[in-house]
Amino acid sequence: MKFEANQVRYDQDDSLYVEPWGGSRGCEWSYKLKGPIKNIFFAYYGGVINYIKFPTIDTERGVTIDSPRFGGNGRRVSKVIFEKAPMEHLTGITGTLGRFEGHLVVKSLCCFITNVKSYGQYESERGIESRGRPFNLTMKGWAIVGFHGRAGSYLDAIGVHLHKLTPPTLPMAPDQKSEEEEEGGWEIVEV
Repeated sequence: MKFEANQVRYDQDDSLYVEPWGGSRGCEWSYKLKGPIKNIFFAYYGGVINYIKFPTIDTERGVTIDSPRFGGNGRRVSKVIFEKAPMEHLTGITGTLGRFEGHLVVKSLCCFITNVKSYGQYESERGIESRGRPFNLTMKGWAIVGFHGRAGSYLDAIGVHLHKLTPPTLPMAPDQKSEEEEEGGWEIVEV
């Protein structure tokens, strides 16, 4: 499969904040990716997501940067490996919400969608019991450049930061004129 180079800017000064899906318990957290995402770890216990973690790639130094772990402890850890990293970028996420101990939480993270492929179907150790109200975000022309939400002993809520992709610019040949030169150039006015 042919895919384009990763044209994502990870500085997120102008990223779009998408409200989190889930409940209002736990502490607020936010993590802006430091570079292309390498993989995602998340753990299940008791039919809910207990924590999530986002290692990224520092493309200049060629090292992995680990994120903090958001949430509590989990026994069954799932690992999503982005096969074409660092050329791959995340464009979508799906999951389910449901009640746990009387509170709305993230019960499952089902699928992670990139510019290359979809990774999933992930389910908790309770399988069908973990299913709940679905949430889904897939944005063509956008990349997920960060995550935020609420967490305590488990992942109470998850949201994303998005960045609009810009097409790559091609360098001009030395004898090629710019659009401004073709139209007569810039006029310099002295005041």
